[in-house]
Order: sequence, then structure tokens, then C-alpha cells
Amino acid sequence: MKHKVLITRPIDQSERFANEVWVLGAEPVVSSLTIIEPILFQLENIPIVEAYIITSVHGLPFNLSNQQKNTPLYVVGESVATHARAAGFRNIIAMAMNSVELLSSLSASPYRSFIYWRGVDVAFDFAANLPHKTIDEQIVYSAQAVKCLNPDIIDQFEMIGTLTLFSARTAR
Repeated sequence: MKHKVLITRPIDQSERFANEVWVLGAEPVVSSLTIIEPILFQLENIPIVEAYIITSVHGLPFNLSNQQKNTPLYVVGESVATHARAAGFRNIIAMAMNSVELLSSLSASPYRSFIYWRGVDVAFDFAANLPHKTIDEQIVYSAQAVKCLNPDIIDQFEMIGTLTLFSARTAR
């Protein structure tokens, strides 16, 4: 019997990780603990800035003009960079593994004004850590906790050898 790994990422992010778990010889069991809900915003309310910050694939604003998608972009993670390119963003200036690492690129950036495309909840406050920059924040999604686990997952729980948690909120 294969070792079972419970994957708790949002459904749209689970497939690739599940494939990696399978390649390593374990059996992935997918049950998201969060549901991502987009938050609509009005483009005319978006300030004009020199660059954008995006730390999650869910933070990608898809309804921007081609001109806006040429705005310099600072991202966290290869996945965000890949999704940004697929959405038409062509000017990725820096990619870091996490927000703390991205901070040094932003601090050294010649740009002074940014929009941080983000979720309702964030783990890192760019504005507080970059007082010499102007960081406007645009909330474009929320991550809602699921109300209860799927009964099929509950039935398998004793057979699950590894539980994956990808954020502090998911762990709560």
C-alpha cells in the first residue's frame, strides 16, 4: 500500500503538486482547505504607478490593458512568474522565493510607486517595510476556509501518512 499524502492547496494549485507526490511514489489525496474567491475592482479606480507587486497567482489582475501589463512587475515564486507571462505580463523585473527576499529587490528598485495586487489576508506588509516607497494595495481575492472536510477524506484520515499545509491560515 502506497504512503498517502493529503494535499490541502486550493484545487487550482493541487494538480501539479499531486503529480510530484505521485512521481515520488506516494498516493496524493486532494482536499482543499480554502476556496479562492475573486474580488472585482474598477480599473478606473486604480492609481497610476511605476511598478506592480504580485505574491500569489490569485493576485494576478487579468482585466488590465496591454499597456498596463507592460508595467514592471516584481513577483514571488516561479509559478507566479509563469502565470503572469501566460496572462500577458512581459516586464518581470525580479522574481524571489518569498516576500522577505523580494523586499531587497523592491528596496533597491529605481521605482518609487507600486500597486501590490493581493488577497484580503497577507503574511507580509510591504508598505511598512518600505517606508521610502509608495505602496498602494489592491485587494483582488479572498481565501475562505472550507466549512468541513469531505466525508471521503475523513474516512481515509487514519491511512494518511503526511498532511501538507502551505500557509499559517491553513494550519489553523
